[in-house]
Amino acid sequence: MKKSQQFRASTPGPRLFFRFEDHFQHLSNALPLSIIHTDANGNATYANQKWEQLSGLNSDESLGSSWQTKVHPDDLPDLLECRRKAIELDEPYSAAVRLSTTDGSIVWLSATVTPLGISEGENYGLVWTFEDISSRVLAEQNMRTQLEVTRTISEAASLDDAAPQILSAICLNTAWQGGVFWDLRSSEYEALPFAYLSTDKRLNCELLVSELSKTYDDLIIKQTLRLQSPVSSVTSAEDDSDRHQVLVNYGVLCRLILPIVTRRQVQGIIELFGTTLTTNTPESLRMLQGLANQIAEFGDRVATEAELRESDAKIRAMVTFAVDGIITVDTAGIVESINPAFERMFGYEPFKIVGNSASLLLPEDQTLKEFLAFLESSPESPVDRLLKTRNGSLLDVEMSVSKTGGEKTLFYTIILRDISVRKEVERRLREFYSTVSHELRTPLTSIRGALGLIEGGVLGEIPEEVLEVISISRSNSDRLIRLVNDILDLQKIEADKLELRLTMIDAFELVEKTLAEIKGFADERSISVTRDASFACPLKVDRDRIIQVLTNLLSNAIKFSEPGKSVQVKLSRTEENRARFSVIDQGPGIAPENVPKLFGKFQQLDSSDTRAQDGTGLGLAISKAIVERHGGDIGIESVLGEGSTFWFELKLVEQL
Repeated sequence: MKKSQQFRASTPGPRLFFRFEDHFQHLSNALPLSIIHTDANGNATYANQKWEQLSGLNSDESLGSSWQTKVHPDDLPDLLECRRKAIELDEPYSAAVRLSTTDGSIVWLSATVTPLGISEGENYGLVWTFEDISSRVLAEQNMRTQLEVTRTISEAASLDDAAPQILSAICLNTAWQGGVFWDLRSSEYEALPFAYLSTDKRLNCELLVSELSKTYDDLIIKQTLRLQSPVSSVTSAEDDSDRHQVLVNYGVLCRLILPIVTRRQVQGIIELFGTTLTTNTPESLRMLQGLANQIAEFGDRVATEAELRESDAKIRAMVTFAVDGIITVDTAGIVESINPAFERMFGYEPFKIVGNSASLLLPEDQTLKEFLAFLESSPESPVDRLLKTRNGSLLDVEMSVSKTGGEKTLFYTIILRDISVRKEVERRLREFYSTVSHELRTPLTSIRGALGLIEGGVLGEIPEEVLEVISISRSNSDRLIRLVNDILDLQKIEADKLELRLTMIDAFELVEKTLAEIKGFADERSISVTRDASFACPLKVDRDRIIQVLTNLLSNAIKFSEPGKSVQVKLSRTEENRARFSVIDQGPGIAPENVPKLFGKFQQLDSSDTRAQDGTGLGLAISKAIVERHGGDIGIESVLGEGSTFWFELKLVEQL
C-alpha cells in the first residue's frame, strides 16, 4: 500500500488535518532538516526555521515559488523532475541540488519530496525536506578529482600535455567555474597552450585569460609566489588594480591561486575562478594543495627523466664516437657490451664477443681468474697490458678500469687505448739511446783522456793560446760524457733496470764525500759551501747513487748562485724519524708555476739557446727516480728572489 494511501485511510477529513497543523510546524522546527510544505504545483505554503536560516528568506519571502530562486539554475530542472516523479509514483523521491546560502556560498542538499495524498477531493500537497550533504559531496568530488588528475599524470608525457586535463578534472568536479594554468618557466604569467577551461557559459575563460595575460601587477599572485602556498580572495569593485577590474568585468566573484613548486622554485600556478562565492573548506584546500604537490612531483619526474635521457644520449654519443675502445665485463668475466672503437681495435663484431668470456682477449699465459683479480684491485692510474686480438696477435694497450653498480649488478668498465705505436717509438728510442750512448762513450773517453794528457803537459810544453783551446775542449768532453751517462741512467730507469747496490753507511759520510768532490767546482764559481750535519744517521742505500743525487742538487745550487754567496748542506732528523738532506742556496728562487716542471725529463726553466747555465734537464728527473727507488721522497721549497731549498728524505735503518 502506498504511503499516501495509508495517510488517506487513516485521515477522516481536512478539519482533522489542519487541527494538527500547529503540531506539524512545531515538529518541523525541532528537526535538523530544512522543511517546506508546497501544493502540488510547488508553491510554498510553509517553511520552517531551518530553511529560513539556510536560504536567508523569511517565511513570507519563501511563499509561492520564490523559494525556488535559491536553487542553482542548473539544478532547478532536476528539482522539478523530482517533484514530478514523486507525484507520479505517489512516493518519496530524492535528488541532489545546489542552494545559495545567506552568505552567497553554495551548499549541496539532498532534496526529498514526499506527496501527502488526496482525501475527500482535497490535495494535501508535498513536503520537501533538505539535508546538507556538502561534506559527502565534497569528499566524493575530491576523490574523483584526485583519481582523474592521477590518471592524467600517469598517461601524460609532459606538464604541457597534462595541464588542460588537470584543469578539466578540477573544474568539473569542484565548485570552481573556470581556471587557467600559468606557466612561469619562461616568462612571467605566460599561459600554457589551451591550459584554461570554463564550465559556466557566463564565463568566457578564453577572453578572460587573454585579458589577464596583459596585466602583471597582482598582489594575490605575488603573495602566492612568496608564501608558496594557496591563497584565496574575493573580488571587489573597490580594488582598482588592472587585473582585479578584469576579473570583476567577467563576473568572477572569487578565486584561488595554487602554486606548482618544483625543486624549491615556483614553476607555475593554477588560478581558479568562481562566478559564485565558493567556500574553501580545509578539506578542499588540502585536496587542492595535494594535487598541486602531485603535479609538482610529476614536473620534477618529467624534468629528471628528460635530464637522464639527455645524459644517456650524451654518454651513448661519447661511447659510440670515442677514439678509445670501451668494454664492460661482469664479475663472472662475461662481456656485456663493446663500442665501435673496440671493434676496430680487436676485430670483433658485437655478436662475436658480447655474451662470451673475456678470456678471448687474454694472452696464453694469463687466466680469466687472474684477469678478474686484476680488475677488482686495479689501480686508479692507467696500466699498460698486452691483450689478444681476434686474429691472435698481441696488442699493447693502456687500460683504465672503473667498477660500477651494486652487489647484484656490479660490472667493470674498461677503457683501452692503443699504445702499440707509442711502444714501438719507445722501443726504437731506447735502442737509439743505447746505440748512441755506447758508441759515443768509448771515443769520448779516449778524447777526454788525450786532452787531459795534453793539458797536463805530458806531451810537452804547449803554447798558452793552444792550452786555452785544449782546456775548453776537455771541459766540453766532460759535459758530453755526463750527458751520455745521464741518458744511460734514464734508459735504465725507464726500462725498470736501475739496480741498487745497498750497503750500510752513515749519512754524515755521504755528505762529507759529496762536499769533497764538489769543492773544486764551488771554488771555481767563488761559492762557499758549508754543512750542518753533526749526528749519526745509519742508512742502507746505494752509496754512489745517493752521492749522485746530492752532487746534482749541490751543483745546481752552485750554478745558480751569485759569486760570493754561500750554499749550505743540512742533515736533520724529521718528525717521522727519517734522514732529511737539504741543500739551501741564496739564488734567484723559483716561481710557483715553474715548480711542477723541475722534476720532468729534459726540463729547463730557461730552455733558450742563450741561457746562462748549461745542463741537459735530466739531473732532477734522475735524482727523483733514484730517491723514490730507495723508498724516499724529494721536493723543493722556494721563495722567488730569496732562494731555494731542495731536499730529499730516506728511511733510517731502524725503519727498514
